[in-house]
Amino acid sequence: MRSISARFCAVVVAFALAFSGFVFWRTWSSTRNRMEKLVARESELALEFDLAIRKYVAEKIRPEMAKRVKPDEFVIEAMSTSFAARSIFDLVREKLPDYVIKFSSAAPRNPNNMAGPEELRMIEYFKENPQITRWTGQLRLGAEDYWVDLSPIRVEPSCLQCHGRSEDAPASLVQRYGPHAGFNLRLGEIAGLDTVAVPLATVQSAMFSEAITQSVAAGVGLLALFGAIFVAFQWMIGRRLKSLAGHFRSVACQEGQAALAPLPVSGDDEISSLTASFNVLAQRLGEMHSSLEQQVAQRTAELEAEVIQRRKAEASLRSEQRVLRNALDIHEQHRKLLAYEIHDGVTQVLTGALMSVDASLGHLDGRQVDDARQNVGRARGLLLDTIAQSRRLMTVLRPSVLDDMGAIAAIDSLVTEAQVDGRIRVDYICDVQFSRLIPALETALFRIVQESLANARRHSQSERVQIRIVQQSERLHIEVRDWGVGFDRDLVDTRHFGLDAIRERAELLGGRAVVTSAPGEGTSVIVDLPVIEADAEDSPEGL
Repeated sequence: MRSISARFCAVVVAFALAFSGFVFWRTWSSTRNRMEKLVARESELALEFDLAIRKYVAEKIRPEMAKRVKPDEFVIEAMSTSFAARSIFDLVREKLPDYVIKFSSAAPRNPNNMAGPEELRMIEYFKENPQITRWTGQLRLGAEDYWVDLSPIRVEPSCLQCHGRSEDAPASLVQRYGPHAGFNLRLGEIAGLDTVAVPLATVQSAMFSEAITQSVAAGVGLLALFGAIFVAFQWMIGRRLKSLAGHFRSVACQEGQAALAPLPVSGDDEISSLTASFNVLAQRLGEMHSSLEQQVAQRTAELEAEVIQRRKAEASLRSEQRVLRNALDIHEQHRKLLAYEIHDGVTQVLTGALMSVDASLGHLDGRQVDDARQNVGRARGLLLDTIAQSRRLMTVLRPSVLDDMGAIAAIDSLVTEAQVDGRIRVDYICDVQFSRLIPALETALFRIVQESLANARRHSQSERVQIRIVQQSERLHIEVRDWGVGFDRDLVDTRHFGLDAIRERAELLGGRAVVTSAPGEGTSVIVDLPVIEADAEDSPEGL
């Protein structure tokens, strides 16, 4: 359903259906109310006729008949109010066979007047509520629903002649109905109900027929109205919108940069206003297109210049990074050479001197020269201290295990040395999958941990430090944390602690370093580095 006409028709149909439903409901409701009032009026009128007949027989016919018959004689056809009323309404029921008009009783003389379950319930209702003299409503009599009008018949003194004791009743009455049915009633007792019942099925059928007739009439009228509306819509709106849509499609299918063709304007309604607005928009779009082409050309030239400048900046940055990395490598090489010089020069000389002193001490053992022995022994001790300091200095400058076994092994040795020292407890956690990294990355990893651990030992005054090295996919996470005195970064020169060097090493290798600290809250050094594993020919074993 893409066209406006189809959507408009759908909306109109929806409203038409809703209105038809409303009309049907309103017709049904009004017809039902009217029918219910008519039924109630009919049942009320029939009951009033019944009661009037009873009253006329009791007050007019019976006294006159009593004057003309013997005292113990009772002419039921003229003197019984129930018989007279039922006989008259039997004639009426010949025209209205579905209607119920009877004298309902629990023990009637005429079996046709036997009360059903609902009527017996209503007799009990009137017994329990003696002040109520009429009841109107819906009851189910047998298998059908009826609109019922009920009036209780209570035993009065005049009723006892026929409904009191059977031995006091007229002989003709006893002979006709027997000595049990309808006798032995007490004064004020309910003898039965005057019942008038109108079948609701007949009423509902009439109501439905009326509602259908009204709905069909309304539907025909709505259908005609819908047709007229559709024709008017197509003539006034649909064909013009279709023309506009066709023009828009042809414009959308144009190739290249052709100008938008204007539309002819006729009339002064909303569609004409839309057409005129399209023409103005087409003109402005042409102007904007020309201006946009100029702006695109200008911006393209600016972007090309920016790209050139950015490429130059990136090249300069890469050059600076290479220089810095070379500087770090040269620095490490100098430290390595210095360690070798100390080992091959100072340490060898000191070792030779120590051997000479040991030999001298051996020669002096036989000559018992105590003073010479003491001096030489003191010299030997100084030489031993010098050798030990030289070896520690070599380890600090460039531990041999870093070149031989890699950064993790060197850090293990560093942690072991700190634990043996005993000045601070080290909790060490290492979870990595690589074997060896490229030399620059191994050196940076070792120096970061070495510098952070040294700071913790020297300055934190903490009882313990935690070192965590965890590999997460292609990234390496390093954290060195203590629970010491901490420091205020605004008041402390971070270069004094080597923190700037840690950050620079991480950034040069494509990583990131963050140092957090506060007075009294300890210090955390968190570093993130890439994992770049060394090839076999790059590792020290492959060199």
